[in-house]
Amino acid sequence: MSSEKVEMKDDHLDFLVELLTIGAGRSSEILSEMLDTYIQLSIPSIRQIDVKDLSNTIPEYLNQEVSVIDLMFKGDVSGESKLIFPAESARILGNLLLDADEDEDFYSAKVGVLTEVGNIVLNSIMGTISNYLKINFDYQIPVYQHNFTRNSLDDLRKSTDTLLLADTRFIAEKYSIQGDIALLFTMKSMEDLTKLMDKYLEEL
Repeated sequence: MSSEKVEMKDDHLDFLVELLTIGAGRSSEILSEMLDTYIQLSIPSIRQIDVKDLSNTIPEYLNQEVSVIDLMFKGDVSGESKLIFPAESARILGNLLLDADEDEDFYSAKVGVLTEVGNIVLNSIMGTISNYLKINFDYQIPVYQHNFTRNSLDDLRKSTDTLLLADTRFIAEKYSIQGDIALLFTMKSMEDLTKLMDKYLEEL
């Protein structure tokens, strides 16, 4: 991995918030129609985190059990996108989207519906980035991970240099559900992404 850290400027982060917000809006429409439940997503901010400082900078709730939907992508820019829910948020969202008793069948159904939610959200966001920046992505099948803990996040040091963490809020019926979207890149991919954003912004 590269030893030179690629620092994103405020303009880059602001632009990414715009792209993620557009993608989130598209996924909200799809989810609301598919699940017959009004769902709104908002992404108020995004920040860049050096994995070397991961333990000190990740949200406090990641000290606890969380559920993660992971979508890996390759192409002009390669990396991973993750939709992260605290355990309680995953439980609430699963209960809202499923009308069933909490038994083994319910757990299996919850994994399925949360994976589909993650697939829709992450594909919409990455698709928006792809469309605006003219990037080609090849996606792998999304994977649901339960009991994904802080120790698991520490393992990211082995596969990535930097990540972008976007605050994400799901509003479903009367509930506000906390979560985060993480975008993980190697330094090379982060550098390529930054150059593509510079090119786009210069042409405005």
